[in-house]
Amino acid sequence: MARLWKKWVPIILFALSAAPIRAADEPNVMVFRYHEADSPSDQRDRYNWRVLAAVLERTRAAYGDYRLVPSTRQAGFRQADGVLGGNDVRNVTVLAGRPGAADEVIGVRIPVDRGLIGYRVLLIRDADQRRFARIENRRDLSRISIGQLDSWQVTKILRADGMNVVTGESYEGLFKMLMTRRFDAFSRGVGEIGDEYDSHSAEYPGLAIEKTLLLHIPMAEYFWFPNDEEGRRHAERVRIGLQAMISDGSLKTLFDQEFGERLRRLDIGGRRVIELPNPVQEHPEFDENSDLWFKLN
Repeated sequence: MARLWKKWVPIILFALSAAPIRAADEPNVMVFRYHEADSPSDQRDRYNWRVLAAVLERTRAAYGDYRLVPSTRQAGFRQADGVLGGNDVRNVTVLAGRPGAADEVIGVRIPVDRGLIGYRVLLIRDADQRRFARIENRRDLSRISIGQLDSWQVTKILRADGMNVVTGESYEGLFKMLMTRRFDAFSRGVGEIGDEYDSHSAEYPGLAIEKTLLLHIPMAEYFWFPNDEEGRRHAERVRIGLQAMISDGSLKTLFDQEFGERLRRLDIGGRRVIELPNPVQEHPEFDENSDLWFKLN
């Protein structure tokens, strides 16, 4: 219970401090409407919204006050084929893939997650661990079935790389599909899988984190905005704030606070790495050899 309370405190504070308002009501306030979690156990974007809040606070003097507001409309806009903008629809998202056509959105191609989303570990059924321990390469990996949502960017990449992908209709439904043997493994980011295991293992006895493999796909998550006057202003503010946090090391500090213990728990340095190419990668503003990117060693 204490662990769950600790996780939910920042989200509760966000909600209490972000009463739904419209930009027209407070013209000097920049309103950022973000998507809420898909379920109470869904913590995938907790770090991203912490970064966004830090960026907006960092730029308050230059750009003025801001509000972080959970959108009340479900527009499917967490997914890569969603649409940004419109009254009370989300006007900021964070995704590894572009959420719309090239002329509809503007991205801040600074990897907010330092590329961590590209490091993947598998949720499996505990009884299957020996089978996964025998996987040595991409060919072996292609012989198992991997569960994903059809709209996720990683799904497109896995399919392009020849993997056997089975899609479900909802995030929560994928856990049930795994445990009812609809597929063999559920690919998760190393920053996500620990919380997901903790929140689902009681409901699904036999759920396990696979112990030997680490998949790596060159990809990262970026903030995206509608390509209109408001969206371009929002993107400018976030870009400047991120650059300032990179310069003084505070982005890396926030990253280490959020993910350091999770990575140690997974022992990712001791796993067999299988590299998977990314044919649909968004090009970042920073060279992938820079210190901005997470390095396995």
